[in-house]
Amino acid sequence: MHCDNEYESKALTVEAALKQILSETTLSLKTEQVKVEQSLHRVAAQDCKALINVPPHRNSAMDGYAFIAADIHFSSKHTRLKILGESLAGAPYNGPDIKAGECIRIMTGAVIPEEADTVIMVEDVEEQEGYAILQQPPQIGQHIRQAGEDIKAQAIAINKGKRISPADMGFLHACGIDTISVYKKPKVCFFTTGDELKKPGDTLNPGDIYDSNRLSLIGMLQEAYCDMHNLGIIPDNKHALRQAF
Repeated sequence: MHCDNEYESKALTVEAALKQILSETTLSLKTEQVKVEQSLHRVAAQDCKALINVPPHRNSAMDGYAFIAADIHFSSKHTRLKILGESLAGAPYNGPDIKAGECIRIMTGAVIPEEADTVIMVEDVEEQEGYAILQQPPQIGQHIRQAGEDIKAQAIAINKGKRISPADMGFLHACGIDTISVYKKPKVCFFTTGDELKKPGDTLNPGDIYDSNRLSLIGMLQEAYCDMHNLGIIPDNKHALRQAF
C-alpha cells in the first residue's frame, strides 16, 4: 500500500527544516557581569585571569614541623629539634629566625618561614619537653607548597566559552575574582498547540489527551539553562497562533 500523498511530497526534510530555521534566527551574544556565586552553569564571555598567585604564599601541605633539613646531619634514627613557636593559618610565625637544630610547629596552609626548607608531618614526630623528636629522616623540601603552585598571577584561570562548574566557582574566588563576564541566557518562548490538549487535573473528554510534550520541552530547556517563557497551550486557531508568535 502506498501512503504518499500531496502534503507529504511537499514536506521539508528535517535537515532542510533546521537549515531554514537557523538561517532565519538571529542569536544575540550579549554579555553581563555577574557575581561568581551567581555564575553556576553560565558561560564565560572572556578569559578570566588570576589576580594573585594561588597559593599566595609558600605554605605547609601538612600539620607538622618546619625546619632547615639541609643543615641537619641525620647520623642516627632520631633527631631532636628545639621548638621555637608555631605558625597557624592566618597567623604566621613571627619569632626569631629558625637556625640549624630548631623548628616551629606548623598547621596545614600556614606560611612557612623563609629560612625553613622542609616540613615533617606530625605523625612522624614525638614532642618532648619543648623538643620535636624526628622518628625518621625526612626528604628535603617535602610537604611544602610553593607560592603560585596552582596558578600564577595573570595566568588564565577560566577560558572563554567555559561553562562554570561548582569547582570553577571556588577556583575563581581563590584567584581573587569576585565578578565574571558571562553571556546572557538565551530567551526561549515555547508553547504546544491542539484543541485536544488538557492540563493534568482537567477532565478528559473523548479524544482529549494530557499535554506532555511541553513538559519535556521545559525539562530540555532547564538542562540548557535558558531563560524560559512558557506560553501554555494554544488552540488550533490561526489568529491565536499568530498572537502567540
